[in-house]
Amino acid sequence: MNSNYTGQWCDALVELFLACGITHFFVAPGHRCAPIVAAIQKNPKAQIYCGYDERSLGFFALGFSKKSRIPSVVVMTSGTAVANLHPSVAEAYESDIPLIIFSADRPFELRDSAANQTMDQVGIFSSHVHESLDIPVPDPRADFHKSLGKIEQAIFQAVAQSGPVHINLQLRDPLNNVPHPHEGDFSLASVPKFNSKKFVQNSLPAQDFSYDRLSGKRVLVGLGECAPGPAQEAILSCAEKLNWAIYADVLSNLRFAPKKNVLKHFDLALSIAKFNEQFQPDVILYAGGRLVSKRFWAFVEGTNSELLRLMDTPKNYDQSGRFERVFCGPLAKFFEGVEKNVKSGPREFLSAQVLWNEKIATKILGFLEIPVHNEAYFACRLLNLTDQDINFFISSSMPIRYIDSLATSVTRRIDTLANRGVNGIDGVISSALGAALVDNKPMVLLIGDMAFLHDTNGLSFISQVSAPVMVIVLNNAGGGIFHHLEVAKNTELVTPYLDSPHQVSLGHLCRAHGIAHKIVISPKDFDICVREFFSVKKSIVLEVQTDKVENARHFKSFMQSINEIDATARQP
Repeated sequence: MNSNYTGQWCDALVELFLACGITHFFVAPGHRCAPIVAAIQKNPKAQIYCGYDERSLGFFALGFSKKSRIPSVVVMTSGTAVANLHPSVAEAYESDIPLIIFSADRPFELRDSAANQTMDQVGIFSSHVHESLDIPVPDPRADFHKSLGKIEQAIFQAVAQSGPVHINLQLRDPLNNVPHPHEGDFSLASVPKFNSKKFVQNSLPAQDFSYDRLSGKRVLVGLGECAPGPAQEAILSCAEKLNWAIYADVLSNLRFAPKKNVLKHFDLALSIAKFNEQFQPDVILYAGGRLVSKRFWAFVEGTNSELLRLMDTPKNYDQSGRFERVFCGPLAKFFEGVEKNVKSGPREFLSAQVLWNEKIATKILGFLEIPVHNEAYFACRLLNLTDQDINFFISSSMPIRYIDSLATSVTRRIDTLANRGVNGIDGVISSALGAALVDNKPMVLLIGDMAFLHDTNGLSFISQVSAPVMVIVLNNAGGGIFHHLEVAKNTELVTPYLDSPHQVSLGHLCRAHGIAHKIVISPKDFDICVREFFSVKKSIVLEVQTDKVENARHFKSFMQSINEIDATARQP
């Protein structure tokens, strides 16, 4: 038994987390949080991961919970250490990721007194958490079970609302190994047994829905971010039977399915004026989470189609405010019911969209024959070289846009992930490595150089990950995305004030962390390195160097060719 009351209290706290099925703890160093860390460290059922940078550590935990859908606990000391968690907390909130932030704090009597490493931590995450608790100093004269009951409720909020919660625990010096005169006969045997089953989220009740609204109709299913599961198979089966078209977002985990009715290049089609003139589905069913495509929302604003929203979470993802919410529950359940009760739509509708998709695909093939200073070539070539199931983490900015617009079908299972809640480029390396903890499949991260530089401390986590990791950095020495925008015409503004040119040696950064690094000069080198990774499964950073101005010029020329496409097939 621990020799002081605080230590025993923390032991019981860890047992509570474990009883609720939470086993992964991500710990940053600090004296104030030492009793909590000690309780985690000595419990054989706890999995503990360490990091010296709280900002990266928060994303490391977020990546694990994003992939596993199981809450993780991030533990840190008092002061600015807590504030460093805000970016990952905001991302978790906007992406519905269960995350528990457990901060140690000075006792209340030291607040607002100029005490060292003390600041107001209560409510620091504001509206970005579902629950914020300030737990008083453990004291044997207080009701122990009431404190744990409050923490149990916060855990429930993290699971039930699928998002972050903050638990702030006041701790008083001395922290360790000092018996308290009032501790009495306290022991772990007095901790109540918690039933973790109560934390399983029940499906949300479905509203009554008339299947007649879909029978015989021309239907487009827009599937946003969606974790792998039964929903994808149910949507495919339903759409194939009913002649429906599917716009599968890059994070839908349906995007790479080798099925004709999955319109791989729908986002590009929406950039074509003639396509928009003829494409008028009767119904658009929007399911899942966020969509990367801005063009989809522009189309929704101008369409006369009936707009129906299928939800598997109460969170609002409708940017237009025009969708009618008709179902809230498991998506697979809805589409299985539709397949049994709805008549097929006209085959000609689907055939017309497939024709457009094929014509765009032909243009893409021509564009991807340009390997020099063409980042899209390497992004898509990566998927063509993938000969086994992988986890695929994609950074915001241009990498995710290349894959969403240009990538085609693959035969292997690729589970796609990204931080699209706030669409930031910080914490990407850490998030990918956190997701790699969940299984032993190779993790492939596609990232730009600016996002890489934002999170180089995340490279320190590779030593704690057993799965092989390949990081592919598209390095154009700055923020190349700005050269794809209208602002690029203002050359004096773009460089250096927006595109942030740099001469940082990524190789030196990798060597500092003891990670293999290689600069890829030619397409042949790229192919050799990627194939070698899948063969030997040794973690590596591959740096593809490009020129951002030339890359943008290639892409603009490609988009002009897309706008010239005319698929003459018309809907009935």
